[in-house]
Parts: sequence; structure tokens; C-alpha cells
Amino acid sequence: MSIFKGLLILLFMQCFALSAIAQDERFFRSLFSGDLVKEKKETFKSKTKFRTAGAMHKVDLNADSRLESIVVEKKDGQDFIHIHDYLNKRIFSGKMEAMGLNSWLYKISIRRFANNAKVMILYFFEGETEYLEYRSNVRLYFLTFENNDFKTLAINKGPVIWDEFESFKKHYHQRKYKIGLFDYNKDGIKEIAVHYHLTSWVYFYKSPGKWLEL
Repeated sequence: MSIFKGLLILLFMQCFALSAIAQDERFFRSLFSGDLVKEKKETFKSKTKFRTAGAMHKVDLNADSRLESIVVEKKDGQDFIHIHDYLNKRIFSGKMEAMGLNSWLYKISIRRFANNAKVMILYFFEGETEYLEYRSNVRLYFLTFENNDFKTLAINKGPVIWDEFESFKKHYHQRKYKIGLFDYNKDGIKEIAVHYHLTSWVYFYKSPGKWLEL
């Protein structure tokens, strides 16, 4: 190697080293000043990848001779129920929690449990799981409103009313629970009762919009 080429390589390495030192100095200066954190900060917004909604089911919920709409939606594997007013404006959204595949809201029962209050009893199949064991459940949700006022709409997670299970040892059972509304304490407000053989769960209403398990 000639002396001239050696000097060129040495000069290049010195320039590279000085550049690297300058970059390191700028990096540490940015790190301690907080500028680096500001530059690297980004906002990530989740985007819906899969979304499907069922048909609008028309019903007069508040007895004003105008029809509201009930819509069930599945969004990225999560289940929702939406209420729209007679102008088709969404006025409420509630979420139901799936535990496995094929979850869906398959039945709604609207009941008056007090003079000024109604409950929509939602029958929600939570889905099924099958790995070493198989399990599937149906759970109730209580969607309540008072005085025909949609601003009071509130949803509560209730009990399991149907259970199917098979263990890896081939134990298998199905359990179906009975449901009823009864005014146990004679206060004019009906409780929701769920029975299975000698076991029962009773849900008392506590205004506004809460159901408490006894």
C-alpha cells in the first residue's frame, strides 16, 4: 500500500470517528433534554378489522307509539347491543363478554318489573371452548330503564342459565336453569330469580340501573 493511500484511509477513519462522536453527542443531548422522547412519541389508534351488524328489530320500548330499534353487532370478536330512537339515532350501546367462539345474542325478553321500570333480559350465548375440555354457557344480561327515559338505560351482567361441559375424562353434563320474576319482599318491585335444583340466585333491583345478587 502506498503512503498516499494510507494517508487517505487514515483521514477517512478520523472523519468517520468525528462524525460518530458528533452523532453520539447529539443523541445524548436529545435524550437528557427530552427532545428524543418527543420525537419518538407516536399515537396508535386501533382500527376495526371485522364488523357485522344484524337487522334492526323494531319495538316501542317507551310506550309513545313510536318504534325504537334494537341492533346486535359483532366487532372484532366482541358482541354489542345498540338501541336507536325512532329517528334512527343511536342512544345506547352495551357490551357483552364472550368466552369462546360462536357467541351471539339469541333472545330478548322485555318485562315490566315495577310500575315505572322495565328490564330487557338478554339471553347471550357466551360461545364455546374446546381444547382439553369442552365448555359452553348461556348468560343473562339485564338492560334496564326507568320512567320510559332512555337516559336511564343501564346494562348489568347476570347469571349463567345454561351450562354444557365435557371433561377430558369424558364426564359430561348439561344444566338448564329456570328463570322467574317474583316480588319476594312485597315492595312492588319484582326480583329476578334463577333456580337449579336446590340452588337459587336472586337479583334485587337498586335504582338507578343496578341489579344486586343475593
